[in-house]
Amino acid sequence: MVASQNGHVEVVDKLLQHGATVDLQKEDGWSSLMVASQNGHVEVVDKLLQHGATVDLQKEVHTLYVHTQC
Repeated sequence: MVASQNGHVEVVDKLLQHGATVDLQKEDGWSSLMVASQNGHVEVVDKLLQHGATVDLQKEVHTLYVHTQC
């Protein structure tokens, strides 16, 4: 999650290659894809999508955050 938030695409790639859960969500419902999108990290978003990240996961407030950012 932190790697996605900070735009560390190489770290995200390595984690995904070693079996990290692409759709892992924090307690509040935020996913790595949402955090990367919010912070404008397009390369990280692309990497997560290449590994099958779900674009319509919902946050606690039931909004489709990635859709509103794209």
